[in-house]
Amino acid sequence: MKERMYGEVFRKLRKSKGYTLKEVTDGIATHSYLSKFERGECDISIRNFFSFLERLNTSWVEYASFFEEQEFEGMELITRIDHHLSHNEFREIEYLVERERSLSENGQNRAHRLNKILILGVLSAVDSKYTLDEGDFEFLHHTLLSDESWGLYELRLFSLTLHLFPIEMNLMFAKEIFNKMKDYLKIREQKKETRRVIISTLHNLVDFCVREKEYTLAYMLLRQIEERLMTKNLYFNRLHQMFYLGLVEIKLGEDEIGAAKIRKAIQGFEVLDENKAKMYAKRIEKEGINLR
Repeated sequence: MKERMYGEVFRKLRKSKGYTLKEVTDGIATHSYLSKFERGECDISIRNFFSFLERLNTSWVEYASFFEEQEFEGMELITRIDHHLSHNEFREIEYLVERERSLSENGQNRAHRLNKILILGVLSAVDSKYTLDEGDFEFLHHTLLSDESWGLYELRLFSLTLHLFPIEMNLMFAKEIFNKMKDYLKIREQKKETRRVIISTLHNLVDFCVREKEYTLAYMLLRQIEERLMTKNLYFNRLHQMFYLGLVEIKLGEDEIGAAKIRKAIQGFEVLDENKAKMYAKRIEKEGINLR
């Protein structure tokens, strides 16, 4: 998504500074050339890109900072969705869907269309009445497959929609996350937050594997998370890890060991996050597991 967002972010920056297409492209390229770039329909040369920035009296550093702000807006939306979900505020989430749908239909297409898809993906996981149409699913599928570089937004997009894909495709995405993990942690200033998002994404995949009764795959993923990502200071992530390890161990026949881990994880959440503790207690009840 990032490569295609360059044009959209450029358009937002151009409009915020009050420049027309003609003022930016005159003597450099055609209006349609820049317009297609802004819509994500074509790439442009580095030389032209920097010439356009110069017309906006904008440095690369300023553009990069503006770009990061746009990605932050996407993450802020995800934070709002998480809040509404934890409080069962589905009406507010439905409002967000309609807002993003309206923005995507009014020409602010790519990012807002993905936001709409992301929100519908979240809703579809809790209620089957919410679905993606074929066009949106193909758009999501193409976006995740074609993006060579995932940022935090793309990781969360995958995390919140992975239940829509077959397990083989999800495992392929997980392999790519592990392969590029060093790059994620190297280029991000907030390495701790990035590590949290990667672990959270992979825990969602573990949960998907459990629901699909792929317990051995779930266990293998958990071992990879433990060995390659987990650190002592990620306390919330460690509690999630402990819960899923316990759940998978019970599914694999290690009832006593698994139950002890689940009890410990829920006790930890009772201190730090009562809603999470209740959520996991309900999950255990739904699974028909007796922790005594």
